[in-house]
Amino acid sequence: MGSRTVRRVLALGAAVLGVTVLLAGCALPNVAPDFALQDSGNRGIVVVALGRTGAAHFDLSASIVPLGGGSSRTVVVDDGPTPKDFGRIVIPPPGSDATDLGYVPAANPLERVVVAALPAGDYEICNIQGYAPRFAGPAIDPFTINSDPLALRFAVRAGQVTYLGSVVFVFPPWMALGHPWGPLRVLATDTHDRDEKLLRERYPKLGGALPERSLANIPDPARVFRYYSFLSHSGSSKD
Repeated sequence: MGSRTVRRVLALGAAVLGVTVLLAGCALPNVAPDFALQDSGNRGIVVVALGRTGAAHFDLSASIVPLGGGSSRTVVVDDGPTPKDFGRIVIPPPGSDATDLGYVPAANPLERVVVAALPAGDYEICNIQGYAPRFAGPAIDPFTINSDPLALRFAVRAGQVTYLGSVVFVFPPWMALGHPWGPLRVLATDTHDRDEKLLRERYPKLGGALPERSLANIPDPARVFRYYSFLSHSGSSKD
């Protein structure tokens, strides 16, 4: 078996594994607009604005896992059906080095505010995953993406709101899928006033006021993680 064939087999196996990981965790939806903390039992509320910049021709999700073991939760960062609260995908002007399949400018991240209920405990946003293509029509091979461990940690307390601020995953504006990996940064900022306004409007029974941000292990915005891309099939390449 040639070396390129071996690489293809490994990439396909990794892609299947990536999809399995993506589907393994149960989905974590936003709570209903009339959700009240006094009805939460042993659960608390986590509020975080999850977003992306750079190339955006793939759906993107994040995995939340309890520290010490337990079931993971999958949270949508950006996909077609899920409404977003801030930013948008744009088509770059001619001559730009951004992908013409659509990208998100760094100055205006595409974000959605997650307001979700979790059992009391300690958690982390452990990694992100993606799957493409997300747009109808582009003639590109399907691919999956996984990231390095991120370890963005937080605690949920019963009957309380935990606020994590904004967590934006920064991809290059153009991604070379012939390369097995590329640079990924994580930009975590405090967008308290903006997110509190939205919370008051959408979830009046949560009290409106957000606590101070309590996201731990915040990475340096200059730190470079890696994303790993895996083609699901090889198109017209030859051995």
